[in-house]
Amino acid sequence: MDQGPGAGSAAWSLRSRGPAHAVSHRCLDVQRSARPRRFFGSLFGVDPLHPDAVAWYRGALRERHVGGILGGLGREWRVLHAIPHGDGDIDHLVIGPPGVVTITAAGRVTAEVEARAASRSLTRATGVPIVAEAIVVVDGPSLDRDGPAVVPARRLVRHLRDLPRVFDPDLVASVARVAEEWTTWRPFGVDAGHSDPDDDFERLHEEVTRARTRRRLWQLAGLTVLAATVFTVASGPFV
Repeated sequence: MDQGPGAGSAAWSLRSRGPAHAVSHRCLDVQRSARPRRFFGSLFGVDPLHPDAVAWYRGALRERHVGGILGGLGREWRVLHAIPHGDGDIDHLVIGPPGVVTITAAGRVTAEVEARAASRSLTRATGVPIVAEAIVVVDGPSLDRDGPAVVPARRLVRHLRDLPRVFDPDLVASVARVAEEWTTWRPFGVDAGHSDPDDDFERLHEEVTRARTRRRLWQLAGLTVLAATVFTVASGPFV
């Protein structure tokens, strides 16, 4: 997806952060406490994840999935991920023809908090009132309730494109430039977790996937042996 000119020109720009930047760091930090698996643990597909890292791992996968979907929005849009605010972050910040939208899979309360944080920070930095809308992404059907919109992941891009257009291209570019600045969100410095965790998380994801595949193969082998044993015992008297 085109993010406009100058992508990657400043290492500290929030433009350089990928989806799940912050939650991947937290997952990897916790995972460092996990005991290394022994030979038989690897052979039989013992889960390599530390129990306390599981929730962070699943959250990172969700954010990466949504980030991939948002990559299909096109040239009219700017998308930022893992925007720092307070002790947390805004999962995804979208700036486009409908204005500013925050997107999360973490539920309505989190969505409202993130939208308010985006509105405050961008209004302060730009000097003009900006109200961010909130969207909650879910795997199932949308819900018709008051509050932030709840949108199935498969319909997210269509939903965003169907929203009323309130920003022209110049305003999209102007607000995006402000949103990319670290000081818009955290004026007193860059956090210690700025380094890109993608490669380390991808290695962990591959390890988890291999372990899951091995467990399934052993389970299948066990079922096959059990089925053969039952068949042999059942057919024994007739041999």
